Amino acid sequence: MIDEEQGRRVLRRAFVDAGFSIEEDFPFAIAGTTIYLDGYDPAQRVGYEYVTTAAGDRQHINERVVEELDRLNEDRLVHILMIDEQYIATSEELAFACNAYLENLSLGG
Repeated sequence: MIDEEQGRRVLRRAFVDAGFSIEEDFPFAIAGTTIYLDGYDPAQRVGYEYVTTAAGDRQHINERVVEELDRLNEDRLVHILMIDEQYIATSEELAFACNAYLENLSLGG
């Protein structure tokens, strides 16, 4: 498992390399609350959140937020990658998952 700082660094690098203008700790209103995405490009509506316990993400990203975010993603109103630290063991795994997401996004998937 990699920590919040490492995860954010890997994700930011991948999104910036893919051409996105990432704003960190972006306030995002959803499900009657505001969460702060680790990175987001508001012009292209693309971003990411690396969910970690240490950052307190599990308190803010509750079931209602996840359901609403899933709906927004499915409706293609936003494209926000959420990855939970519990499923990532290394920086390489995180980079691989992120790049697969970005590849799918560029193909319109």
